[in-house]
Amino acid sequence: MIAPSWRFCRAYFRTCFGIMLEYRASVFLWILAGVTPLIMMFVWRHLAEGEALGGRDPTAFSFYFLVAFLATQCCTVWVVWNIDYHIRDGTYAIQLLRPFDPWLGELIENISAYALRMPLNVLIVALGLTLSGAWGLVVPGRLPVFVLALILSWQLMFNMNYTLALLCLWSERVKSVDNWVYLMLYTLGGALFPLDFLSPGARAAIDWMPFPWMVNFPVELLAGHVAPFPGLAMQALWLAIMVACHRILWARGRKRFGAVGG
Repeated sequence: MIAPSWRFCRAYFRTCFGIMLEYRASVFLWILAGVTPLIMMFVWRHLAEGEALGGRDPTAFSFYFLVAFLATQCCTVWVVWNIDYHIRDGTYAIQLLRPFDPWLGELIENISAYALRMPLNVLIVALGLTLSGAWGLVVPGRLPVFVLALILSWQLMFNMNYTLALLCLWSERVKSVDNWVYLMLYTLGGALFPLDFLSPGARAAIDWMPFPWMVNFPVELLAGHVAPFPGLAMQALWLAIMVACHRILWARGRKRFGAVGG
């Protein structure tokens, strides 16, 4: 059972990666669409030139927003748009005939896009850290757990997006909700400003949401400002919640979808 599944995943990845290569310009446009943290880096650097803000000088702001850019790039997925298109086009019924879960197909397509995008993202961050002199703020011993946090951030956003995508089986307005999710990711996740600038009460409130653990947590983790736990545990908890939600929605949604004939 494992061998056929692995062969399918490998073959499907090659197909998706080939398609991504054909539409590589679109993939790079997704990178440009996520440069907001880089823009905010220059804004906060300028504000901190005369005097440090919140204990951060221009170099610290460069480090924060460059790593935040990498984290937000890991959280860029388009599952809602894919599924919404297939439902509207009438081709989503094919998913019911395939011998594997549609979640797996979307995951492999997402990975193929990252395989094309991520080397450039890492290059941008490395170049930015070099030019800004912020390499010294990287804690090398935190790199393995930082990578783990990025993977969990990606999986959390991917499964959250997939959960929203399955709502397309009931509603035609899910894409607008997805836009709000990304708005909250940027504002409450820490892509526009460091979350330690918030009041203790506001920070304690948003810490119960998934968004701070997608961007702010990996950044502060790499800087050595926070411990791996409970951050990793919160990421895993929210990931489990999202997986449970989309499993329930898929079980009910496919019956409804099949009942109305797509």
